Amino acid sequence: AFSLILLPLTGVTPAHSATEMHMVPVLAQPVGRGEIIRDEAVVLQEMKRSPAGIDYITDGQVLVGMAAKRPLRAGAPLRLSDISQPRLVAKGDLVTIAFQAPGLSLSVHGKALEDGVQGQAIRVLNTQTNRTFEGAVAAAGYVLVSPLGSQPPVEAQTTRLEYSSTAAATPEQ
Repeated sequence: AFSLILLPLTGVTPAHSATEMHMVPVLAQPVGRGEIIRDEAVVLQEMKRSPAGIDYITDGQVLVGMAAKRPLRAGAPLRLSDISQPRLVAKGDLVTIAFQAPGLSLSVHGKALEDGVQGQAIRVLNTQTNRTFEGAVAAAGYVLVSPLGSQPPVEAQTTRLEYSSTAAATPEQ
């Protein structure tokens, strides 16, 4: 027969200390420099808690839509310094410069004088008049210039609806 003897473990250090694990978003496949990280490329992987001073990204949605600053390996935890907002306009690109104000929407072709990411104010050149403007990058190849400088422009749809309802309310002849 077996007998069980319990001994106190005071002063005894275990040979292996417990390692705290957590789920971290990583890339399923390598991503090249400048490539956009897509939703399907991000997977969760169990890893040891990061050492003090190293802050790994813990929310996979932070990665989606961002660009790799350098080539990134699959399965490795990522830091904010590994990613950046994607460049939507590059210096020298031909762009559409749009001006929007209540009741007015104009667009001309121009040239970007600076690189830009979503929402960033950059300088653009109207190639027809050689005038320089500052506008906010709204999409790839599209810069919005508003009467308030780099302030967000009035949405054209709202403006059209306001003027449409005003036109409908005019007295009949």
